[in-house]
Amino acid sequence: MSAAVQCPGLRLPPLVATQFCATPHASAGEKATVGIAILSFVARGMPEQAFTTPLYQQISQMWGFIACVDRHGFFQRYGATAAGRWAFIHQIVTAPCYGQAQFCWCDVEHVLAQRVRQWGLEAAYRRASVQERDAAEQAQLRQLLARHGLPPVEQAVSPPVQASLF
Repeated sequence: MSAAVQCPGLRLPPLVATQFCATPHASAGEKATVGIAILSFVARGMPEQAFTTPLYQQISQMWGFIACVDRHGFFQRYGATAAGRWAFIHQIVTAPCYGQAQFCWCDVEHVLAQRVRQWGLEAAYRRASVQERDAAEQAQLRQLLARHGLPPVEQAVSPPVQASLF
């Protein structure tokens, strides 16, 4: 797994129930608890062991994410590489928070997206993604050079001179 971007301050101040509106299926306290779990997961660099089934089930219903068959598929898509984690964070900060808080989790989505934006995590994961890609390309280049040697040097060919048409 690639290096993770950790941001312990993302969890502060802790979310509280008064920030959220209860739905017919979840209390404001439950929303706060799940929000804290998501912030904790992101703040610790999105470690796979922290991506539990309940966390997956909630996240896959927020910010327009698609379930990806199961939690393992979702993690492979959004958590296994820096590029995937950047896509995850990008989705959080750019997805519109549709709905009404008394019927869905749009209030939680909005608060968490605001925190992620405030801490600049999208830019941090974008940089990590570029560094990871560059390192992989450099490793592949070293491997190809070791296997095939240096490529032959091409001789510069001067362009033909076009004679005047008249």
